[in-house]
Amino acid sequence: MLVSLTIQDFAIVEYASFTPGKGLNILTGETGAGKSLIIDAISALLGHRIGRDYVRKDCDKAVIEAVFDQISSVVPSDVIEEFGIEVEDDTLILLREISKDGRSIVRINGRVMPVSVLKSIGSFLV
Repeated sequence: MLVSLTIQDFAIVEYASFTPGKGLNILTGETGAGKSLIIDAISALLGHRIGRDYVRKDCDKAVIEAVFDQISSVVPSDVIEEFGIEVEDDTLILLREISKDGRSIVRINGRVMPVSVLKSIGSFLV
């Protein structure tokens, strides 16, 4: 389950933090408020392609981080073991940095991983 989402220097978003409540969460707002950007950030965090144009103007990189708990109930242990991910407290911390030159750095629980691993793990989280 998603515990928190933090977005920094992503498109027009300087900084945003979201902590969902239990049950259904709904994003509402006026046109141009950034609802779609939150979805784009989550997609990027789950391993989907993202362009360097998402790095906020005059910034070196965009950073997206999410904390998921109760991992053992959604991600099979053999998948976690296959990628050598160390899980503490049944929690995963996913982080993706997108540089202004278009390169990405992915960290899962602090360990650098290829984007393909993020995509594999992400498919179980949503």
